[in-house]
Amino acid sequence: MENPLPRIGARGLLPSLALSYVLLGALGLLLGEPSPLFPPAGLALAALLWFGNRALPGIWVGALVLNLGLHWMGKPWLGDGSTLTLVATAATIATGASLQGWWGSWLIRRWQGGAWRALARVGDILRFLLLGGVLAGLVSASIGIAGLGAIGQIGVTDFAFTWWTWYVGDVIGILVFAPLILALLEGRDPRWRYTFLPLPIILALGVMAFHGAEQWEGQERQARLGQVGEAIARDLDNRLHTHREVLSALRHLIEVKPDLSFAEFEQFTSDTLADNPDLLALNFNPLVKAAEREAFEARMSQQVPTGNFQILERDTERRPVPAGMRPEYAPVTYIMPWEPNQAVLGFDNFSEPVRRAATERVGNHRRLAVAAPIDLVQEKARRTGMLEMLPVEDHQATDAAGLPRLLGFVVGVVRMDQLIALATQGKIPAGLQLQLTETAMPGAEEGVIYRPDDFPGPSGATRHPGDQWRGHLRVGDRDWHLTLNATPAYLRQHRSWAAWGVGMVGLVFAALLQILMLGYTGRAHQIQLQKADLEADEAELRGLNVSLEGRVATQTAELRATRDRLKAMIDALPDLMFLVDREGRILEYHSATSEHLYLTPDAFLGKTIREVLPEEAAGIIMDALAEAARLGRHQGGTYALPMPQGVLWYELSIAAMGSPDRPGGHLVMLVRETTLRKVAEARIEALNEELETRATPHT
Repeated sequence: MENPLPRIGARGLLPSLALSYVLLGALGLLLGEPSPLFPPAGLALAALLWFGNRALPGIWVGALVLNLGLHWMGKPWLGDGSTLTLVATAATIATGASLQGWWGSWLIRRWQGGAWRALARVGDILRFLLLGGVLAGLVSASIGIAGLGAIGQIGVTDFAFTWWTWYVGDVIGILVFAPLILALLEGRDPRWRYTFLPLPIILALGVMAFHGAEQWEGQERQARLGQVGEAIARDLDNRLHTHREVLSALRHLIEVKPDLSFAEFEQFTSDTLADNPDLLALNFNPLVKAAEREAFEARMSQQVPTGNFQILERDTERRPVPAGMRPEYAPVTYIMPWEPNQAVLGFDNFSEPVRRAATERVGNHRRLAVAAPIDLVQEKARRTGMLEMLPVEDHQATDAAGLPRLLGFVVGVVRMDQLIALATQGKIPAGLQLQLTETAMPGAEEGVIYRPDDFPGPSGATRHPGDQWRGHLRVGDRDWHLTLNATPAYLRQHRSWAAWGVGMVGLVFAALLQILMLGYTGRAHQIQLQKADLEADEAELRGLNVSLEGRVATQTAELRATRDRLKAMIDALPDLMFLVDREGRILEYHSATSEHLYLTPDAFLGKTIREVLPEEAAGIIMDALAEAARLGRHQGGTYALPMPQGVLWYELSIAAMGSPDRPGGHLVMLVRETTLRKVAEARIEALNEELETRATPHT
């Protein structure tokens, strides 16, 4: 069969094939790496059948450029090795793709000869797809996976899944695209063009099914992450609530007994600290004016166990030094447990910006304030912590603003890692990472309170739907965000085959359609032989067609008239009409006026009745829908709604779509406003009762 395309020289063939390979490969790899549908595998087989071995350089260069290009464009398909390793791995994959096309073309020529050009018989079609696809497809997957495994890019646990996805993607690509590309090359024969028109549509539907299933899986994974995240958020909130109760009790103790001794402070806090291992310390920081500093230090020196007390701050090397001059101080005085925290004694909260800001917020607003993240002063190494602070007040005296005089602050020092460990114990599956951040203040960046070292930053954003969940926590006067991130290990552990399976069903269907089309084209030449016999019947068919067109036109006009009458009848109805499913989700509606709509259409379309109506009315309607779904219809149910014009009553009439014995999944619901009738009935009932009351003395 003569090739209708102009002969392509070796120089033109290489860039043409390489560019086609890259473009088709980029489209296929949008579904994942490796792709469950890889069109270049079909291109390689068709090109080697049509052009012979001179197509090999173009296939090899195209595969090399595709893999290196995707890697350098941000998809770490080839790992993080050196440039030489990346090029060697890409060359290995390109060699596997080229050998696969060559092996497939050799098998087809060896066992089919030139029958691949026509594929006129079903046996020829099946042999073509078996030799060029099912058998030859083993080559590229095996060589490519071996190359990726050699550089450690694929682990042992992922070997089978990745190999199978690669193999099936190549086979489906060959089954669908090799005959299609041969059809484009054999462009002179019109039967190739017409019979392959449905294939791109069916293929697109298969890809859409795969993508839809992947999105559904992402939503399911997001829901699972949400359940874990909400449980952790609840436990964190419970821990923080316990801390607030501890601080509140300590505050009340000091307010009642301001002259509390060091021993009494220790006795009160020891059991509490033992029960709350995430509390590194509990301390009291009195508010000291600059003029009172010297006397305060002398008085505290007589009370503290060390016998020496100074108000301190930390220098740039975290060494304690006497605090500089400032209007007031909030030094740590009483602190427990004493031994691990005695180095903090005298540390002034006003000497460090985060602590100072929290202390000022407590003094100004007189409620719980949180300072986080902070470096724990009592830790030798840098360790992130948090301060929870409550004001201690003298309710017998007031300040210039008329508020109770501020005596100082009770402070809870929290280890963030210990707090997270207690709240998440047994709740975070392997492979999930947790991060806590604080909502940014105006003009500031979001602050990280807690996260593991390998938590991905903004540049390491997740690429799959459902890989990350975020929740909100209100902590004192601050807003925190809780983030759960799914690592690659977690995604592998919770990998679902649903998306892959759905996509494969669609793609296999496209391949089966391919076989059907190939069989059809094989019989096309026989149909040409019968053309002369069919010409005699053509005139009769034209007459029948004219008659049929007339009947169709008449019936179309009648249907349009019927449709217009039905529309006019529906528009004339004063009732509200809704189309709902069995769960009560409102799909469509009709209303001549919006007067009786409880909400605007944007607020109720696509939502369930329980989501948009009051509980009592929604319950009545859902019971009526259940009866209609069971019996085929319901009539007479009534309910009331509070409307702008007052409480209005409505009556239901519901019918299930479908036959009475097998109602369909959707129901039609008519709603009629019956307030006047309801009022009249109530009035009649009242009059009857009045008549009975008046008639009672005469009986």
